[in-house]
Amino acid sequence: MDQTYNLVDALKVLIKWRKPIFIFTGVATLISLVVVLLLPNYYESKSVFYPSNPAANDRQALFGQSGGESQMEYFGTKNDVNRFITIANSSPLLDFAINYYNLPAHYDIDTTKKAWRYKAKKKLLSNMSILKTEFGAIEITFMDRDPVLAATVVNGMVEVIDKLNKEMIIGNKENILTVFQEKIKEKTAEVNALTDSVAFLGKTYNIVEVSPATDKSTGIVTGNDPTMVAHYKVLKSRLDNALIDLNTISTLYDQHDASSKQQVSTIYIVEKAFPSEKKAWPLRSLIVASTAIIALFLAIVGALLIDQASAIKKQLNAQSVN
Repeated sequence: MDQTYNLVDALKVLIKWRKPIFIFTGVATLISLVVVLLLPNYYESKSVFYPSNPAANDRQALFGQSGGESQMEYFGTKNDVNRFITIANSSPLLDFAINYYNLPAHYDIDTTKKAWRYKAKKKLLSNMSILKTEFGAIEITFMDRDPVLAATVVNGMVEVIDKLNKEMIIGNKENILTVFQEKIKEKTAEVNALTDSVAFLGKTYNIVEVSPATDKSTGIVTGNDPTMVAHYKVLKSRLDNALIDLNTISTLYDQHDASSKQQVSTIYIVEKAFPSEKKAWPLRSLIVASTAIIALFLAIVGALLIDQASAIKKQLNAQSVN
């Protein structure tokens, strides 16, 4: 049991077992070669794009008075990138790809059975990759046996991602428009009420504006009743302020409305997906070579273990006889 096992002994064992080792390795390599030849080719297409800055099409950017004084960033921040990645992994996008490209039929999934959509999503996600590059861009890749379908799916996904993102932004702008509509309605009612009151006082008490008010003077107003004249001035001042407010709110509403109707893409496509002419998988030579190396290693280890076990068994038998 105290016998040492050195490199020379190992080489002797390998020479002794060379034929079984070569046969095992050759058979395993041949089997892997047959298997990889039966595997279908998969082609990969990818698209790379940057998210745009949502503020680039906002009201301040379209109607701002600063001109060239402030510099607008055209590309989005890491928060925008994260939002796009979230959209790219969302169910609406996956459902679009499954339904629009009829992926269950393409993947031979029976839609009459339960959980068919789950299986389709699982298969889709296994062939799809969405990641942020080291330069802050978003890269979407899709792998399929049909190179044309792979490119079509990627480009379609990018379009839908852009659409979903625009719907989110426009939805927020529409909420702001609703608030402005309510403010305009309230301010219009106030202006109408003040206009009627001013007109009533002017007609009833023969109130006349001799000279209009300016920044330096309050203006001259005459009438039959000094008290009503003073009241008229207060209402007229409130009316002027209300008209200014109404005009300001209406301008803001028009600007936000114009901003919400901007049909501008929210992404900058750096690389559009095209059908690949070179397969991405399987890497047949690598698979066969890896299988041969692993088989050779297992055969060598197996031969050494078998020989060592045989030697130990003989030694134990010899000791039992003695």
